Amino acid sequence: MISLDWKERLVKDTEDFIRSKLPKRDYSFEIIYNAYPQRTGTHVPKEVVILVAKKMADLLVKVSENHMDFYLSLWKEKGENGRLAFVIIIAKLITKKPEVFTQLIEKVMYATPEEPEVALLLDKAFLPIIKKNYSANLQLIYKWLYSENEHIQLNAAKLLSKLCKLDPKQIQTVFHKMENSWLNATQGMTKANIYFLKSLYPIDASIYQEIFSKYRSSRDPYTVEILCNSIMCYTPEMETIIENWTHSGNAKLKKAALVGLKAVRRKK
Repeated sequence: MISLDWKERLVKDTEDFIRSKLPKRDYSFEIIYNAYPQRTGTHVPKEVVILVAKKMADLLVKVSENHMDFYLSLWKEKGENGRLAFVIIIAKLITKKPEVFTQLIEKVMYATPEEPEVALLLDKAFLPIIKKNYSANLQLIYKWLYSENEHIQLNAAKLLSKLCKLDPKQIQTVFHKMENSWLNATQGMTKANIYFLKSLYPIDASIYQEIFSKYRSSRDPYTVEILCNSIMCYTPEMETIIENWTHSGNAKLKKAALVGLKAVRRKK
């Protein structure tokens, strides 16, 4: 826990940084908290960075577009603390100017190769605007779903599953978009769809089970692979459908079905 004295000092130093350092393009925001004495190992506790970032976000709201280079510097040059500060600041600013900061998030995302960073970016910086107005951003998420980057595909699927949890009325619409990607699905698209189906089960188990019934006659190996790697429960009907798939002459389909049959029987 941060003491009251240190909270006051951090807030004061943050105000000074925004007032005197930022206009000079001095982006060394770490000077605000470097003197903090308590450490987790050699690192400043995250709660300190969070406090500083939240205060920055409050101070930047009215001049948010004047400091785009600063936000990029936080993400690209300031390590873990900078990325944490970035998502906290952008999560606030995006609700005030969604179009501007959605474009910034997308720019940063396409330049970010690692999955944890993409997940942090979308889950912490972009999710607030989804909660506020998902309909305005749905097509953008679908675009990300079809990205060539597997990490972006997976995290787009995670956003879509969160959207369905927020508003279950959207499940059928979102699922229809997802299933359109099953034919000849790439490895990344397969992983994204498996994640989505698994997340769908706790939201609405009946819709999840109906999907297997819908595809009971399918002989598409990509479809069967997605379904059989998404097993979350057991029903006699599911077991029968998957067992029938195991008799296929298609090696890829049969292999996926055998995996699915073991999985569904373990759920008995």
